[in-house]
Amino acid sequence: MEKLTLKEVIKGVPDRWKAQYPNGKEGKYEKLIAAKPLSKKKVDEIIGNDSWTRLTCESCDMDVKEVIILDGFEYPTYICKECLNKALTLLETK
Repeated sequence: MEKLTLKEVIKGVPDRWKAQYPNGKEGKYEKLIAAKPLSKKKVDEIIGNDSWTRLTCESCDMDVKEVIILDGFEYPTYICKECLNKALTLLETK
């Protein structure tokens, strides 16, 4: 289990882009590296959409600024604080 923030997602976009497109794609990796400071707005403009800068809770399907990554499933599961609090409330209810 670990915490992941939107800031970390944005910071990791260049490396994830290069892994996804190792032979390059329209010079976007170079543009991502050159963008200082790297921001959600700059990444979205360079890539052309916001799919690389979204962090979505898999329980409520809302875009959030931080999640907890739950392991032990087929794929890591991203859950926001609000949904985790709801789950705790359910566990504490008799």
